[in-house]
Amino acid sequence: MLKLAGFLHCNKGQVNQINDRLLTNGSAKGGVRGMAEARSNAVLRRKASAAREVYQSRAMSLGKAIRMALAKSADELFDMPLAVTGVEHQVFQQDALPAAMSNESLLVLLDGPDGARGVVSFDVQTLAALIEVQTTGRVVPKPADPRAPTPTDAAMVAPLVDDVLDRFAENLAEEEQGYWTCGYRFGVRLENLRMMELALEAPDFNLIRLNLDLFSGAKQGEMVIVLPVVEKPRIPLAEGEKMPDIGALLSEALMKIPAQIDAVLCRVTLPLSAVGKLKVGDCLPIERDALSDTILEVGKKHKLAESRLGQMNGFRAVRLMMDVPEGVQLSVPEDVVAMAGEFEKSVAAPVAAKASLPDMAGGTDRGNGGGGREPAGDDLPDLSDLPDLSGGDLPDLSDLGGLDMQPQSDAPDLGELPDLGDLPDLGDLPDFSDLPDLADLPALD
Repeated sequence: MLKLAGFLHCNKGQVNQINDRLLTNGSAKGGVRGMAEARSNAVLRRKASAAREVYQSRAMSLGKAIRMALAKSADELFDMPLAVTGVEHQVFQQDALPAAMSNESLLVLLDGPDGARGVVSFDVQTLAALIEVQTTGRVVPKPADPRAPTPTDAAMVAPLVDDVLDRFAENLAEEEQGYWTCGYRFGVRLENLRMMELALEAPDFNLIRLNLDLFSGAKQGEMVIVLPVVEKPRIPLAEGEKMPDIGALLSEALMKIPAQIDAVLCRVTLPLSAVGKLKVGDCLPIERDALSDTILEVGKKHKLAESRLGQMNGFRAVRLMMDVPEGVQLSVPEDVVAMAGEFEKSVAAPVAAKASLPDMAGGTDRGNGGGGREPAGDDLPDLSDLPDLSGGDLPDLSDLGGLDMQPQSDAPDLGELPDLGDLPDLGDLPDFSDLPDLADLPALD
């Protein structure tokens, strides 16, 4: 802001010049501020880019590992410049692997750890460049004519295969994916893709396709590395560290698995016509011993144990009825024991009521799963206060007349009695309750 001390006398033209200068100075200041902000953002971007490049240079990716391995192997073995211009990593199933490869390429079987097998293939241009640099010391700068690979070709590329695989695994030794790249060596030459299918056994494979620039642009070729997908190995235990209790972990996991157990009272067989007529409220016949002979089943009629149906805490419950082999001790949690005790009390009440009734057959069935009958009379009242009748104090009844109940042979024969079905109904007879007592009549000798 422009500050004027005192009074300034000026004409209209001078006032316009002052306004123009003020506007010019303001816009110039705004432009300078915008340029400063742009320069500040550019500096921040450069710093972020530099930090990202440093991180990427330190991190070892799969593409970077194979690029470095191939370039160093070709330089040290053959003194040949080789650059990887493209890397593609995919996972293929075994049956889809032949379609991703060429039958005209040189196929080499790789032997890996624990019987694992992989494959390396070189196309015609890459194979020609490797043969030319080993025989003439240079690569002809023109495309090679197609030809069938030979065992000699495989032998000449074997040192490169082993060296590249070793460097590749070494570069990824500290990385997460390094476990599936180590331990592979040159095996044998495969004649075609069919032989490759027969040799490979893993269900899935890592396929790494590499585009190569050979001898500074003399030829452009392709190389494919195929390694099986394997499980990540377990981390070895540190010194003093103990293995976890696999049994406890497995038991904890299994106890969380839901299991359905069916309590089968009985099975009723009905014709289809009767089943079709069933409706709500119909009753089905059930055997009387179904409650004590309940069968626990798992799955499709797989018998688990015999049980007895009862109740506990207002819910239906079953009590297992099984024999424990000798020498076997069962470890049952305390809460399960408490629940079993409550169930036993709920079942014992109706059983005790049944046992208190007299058994005319000489015993009471406790419903103990076929364990036999127990003698009756366990719950009869105490009769110890009755007099002792074993001392011979009973009166002599020998003077009573004989009471011969045998049929008499001299009884008259009544023959065939007539049918009395036509007798009149005597239901209207008068009441003789007012007749006099005749107890004082004399005795008849």
